Amino acid sequence: MRSHNMTVLGLALLLGLRAAGVTAQGLDSPQVQTYQGIPYLSGGIGEEERETLRHMAHDYNVQLIFAAKEGHYVAEVHVTIVDERGRTVLDAVSEGPWLYTQLPAGTYTIMVQVSGQTQRRVAQVGQQKQTQLQFYW
Repeated sequence: MRSHNMTVLGLALLLGLRAAGVTAQGLDSPQVQTYQGIPYLSGGIGEEERETLRHMAHDYNVQLIFAAKEGHYVAEVHVTIVDERGRTVLDAVSEGPWLYTQLPAGTYTIMVQVSGQTQRRVAQVGQQKQTQLQFYW
């Protein structure tokens, strides 16, 4: 009977974690976050998470991709996006090699930093087509 109770307790705990979005690899899917009302989504560590992000990508008009010149992806990238007026519209750390965001149409300066190395690009963002920028270190 005690073994049965432990099995039931273990199953209940597992189902509770699963309902909360936790699996053996971590969260089921990347979580949408916001910075001053601007939504963003980051992740892409592992094939399953990249596939999840691909399915969510249509909701965002900007995709940033971070990788080393040797080809492997880079995570924990500090991202700052500034609008034409010099206001910071996004300041976040990407949890994986892909970061998606939804910005109003306009021109933005995108600065990314990893391991003390900063890159800066200017991008024209529209509403009809997704703008994709790739950064390599």
